[in-house]
Amino acid sequence: MEEKILFVVNPVAGGKDKSLFWTSLDQAQNLQPFQYLTYTTNGVNDITQLGQILQTQICSKVIVVGGDGTVKLVAEQLVHQPTALGIIPMGSANGMARELGIPAHPKDALQVALGEHSIQIDTIHISGYGLCIHLSDLGLNATMIENYQTRKLRGMRGYAHVFFRTFLNRNRFRIYLVNETLNLNRSVYMVMLANARMFGTGALINPGGSLQDGLFEVVMMKDVGWWDLPRLFVPNRKSDAQKVETVKVKNIDISTTRPAHFQIDGEYKGKVNHIQASIITRSLRVMTPAKPKEYAILTGPFTL
Repeated sequence: MEEKILFVVNPVAGGKDKSLFWTSLDQAQNLQPFQYLTYTTNGVNDITQLGQILQTQICSKVIVVGGDGTVKLVAEQLVHQPTALGIIPMGSANGMARELGIPAHPKDALQVALGEHSIQIDTIHISGYGLCIHLSDLGLNATMIENYQTRKLRGMRGYAHVFFRTFLNRNRFRIYLVNETLNLNRSVYMVMLANARMFGTGALINPGGSLQDGLFEVVMMKDVGWWDLPRLFVPNRKSDAQKVETVKVKNIDISTTRPAHFQIDGEYKGKVNHIQASIITRSLRVMTPAKPKEYAILTGPFTL
């Protein structure tokens, strides 16, 4: 059976027209034909449908056309598999694509996805919730994502609509962090499990992070004011070390004094008061540029 490339397209991701991707795909086919399949997500039975396709077809790559949520959906099917994950960043936030240095333009991103260069990256397993490949958190950002998804908004205008309301009503909560060598409690606005370094805006929340070090970071935002907002929106701006505390771990048990909003890779998961997470080393193969470059534009405010 001949190997094929599977394109997984989220038609509503980011509220963006996907015609530019389809045009780029036609152009790539004209230059060098290859066998491919397409699957369009529907938000209902995507996991089952994708699983069936991958069981019945030999796919050398699965290329996502969408945002971080769609990337996570596909990545969960590819952990510990030789099949590579490619990304065409067309979501509201494209944090993982930015982290990997994947270009923003669909034509350029497709060239990367169809190329030969790939790396093996770590992923985070969160008990009861599956995989996190980019960033997951409890608190402020997850609250904003809940508001965003409840109102069925899309794109940067949607984020702007809910961001300031969420920020105005922010509240601290107490967390307890435990593992073999750690026993901490802190009062925070947000606690993050960070496999990557930056938000979808490019702002550095975890500058010491790496996708390949066999560790992830627990990032605790202990204080945040209106004057800190530029740090959340501006590419390559680091967070204030006095207001953010970070610990590197292989696994962690986090509990809270009250249920807090929880999200994984931009997908809201409800309110929780306990999560357990552990690293899965070099578990996912992803396509990257041979010489990654940072995005030249913002891709969406304060979104994971």
